[in-house]
Amino acid sequence: GGPAFSQFGSALRSFFKGIKMATNAELAVKLLRSAAGFFRSVGEQNVPIKEQMDTNAETYDMVAGWLEEDPNAESPVAVEMD
Repeated sequence: GGPAFSQFGSALRSFFKGIKMATNAELAVKLLRSAAGFFRSVGEQNVPIKEQMDTNAETYDMVAGWLEEDPNAESPVAVEMD
């Protein structure tokens, strides 16, 4: 704590005033969409793996869509939990 920490927090709030911070889901969607673009780019440059890269891209886009639609919904895909 202390006064210095309080001043720092106040300065940060002033700096970010009017700026909407991304949620974790919004950040995840951006990362998934970027990864999809990466896979498409790799596939375009390497024809032997294009089909697999397109499948990867479609999968990442699909999950990004689910997150955009309802970030708190249960996935329709079963996943093993550690």
